[in-house]
Amino acid sequence: MKNPKPLRDIINHIEFNELRASIFAQVDQVNNAILAQVDQMNNAPNGVNKNHPDQYTGGVPVAI
Repeated sequence: MKNPKPLRDIINHIEFNELRASIFAQVDQVNNAILAQVDQMNNAPNGVNKNHPDQYTGGVPVAI
């Protein structure tokens, strides 16, 4: 890049940084919600033995 000043001006602009912070905060909220759901799926409900002999695991194949 011959003249990086225009790009640096954008990156250093307060509105750009506020938008970037807002996006990162939203991504963190989504990640935390997903992790909470995964944690719920990995834990047995209260009063249920997670080593119960009649436990079943189900799944759906995913084609990539």
